[in-house]
Amino acid sequence: MSFLSVYFLLALFMLLYFLRHNHIYQAAAGCCFLGMRWITGLAFIPINLYNGKRGFIRGSVGKYLFYFFYPVHMFVIYLIKYFNLL
Repeated sequence: MSFLSVYFLLALFMLLYFLRHNHIYQAAAGCCFLGMRWITGLAFIPINLYNGKRGFIRGSVGKYLFYFFYPVHMFVIYLIKYFNLL
């Protein structure tokens, strides 16, 4: 990580902290501040839609299914890349 990117991230974190009570301004400022990496601003949408309540996954079966799914699908993507299947 370059020296300037550390200050860039620090300034972004400070800006988002000061706008923490207004999620619309926070999302807009984050998208604008990211500049050329505007596509990463789309991550502000689900983050700002979070209302502090538990989501739709109830019980341990769903939770552990997602814990199982993530490493397995990463391994499948690795195998596809390794064997040049796409």
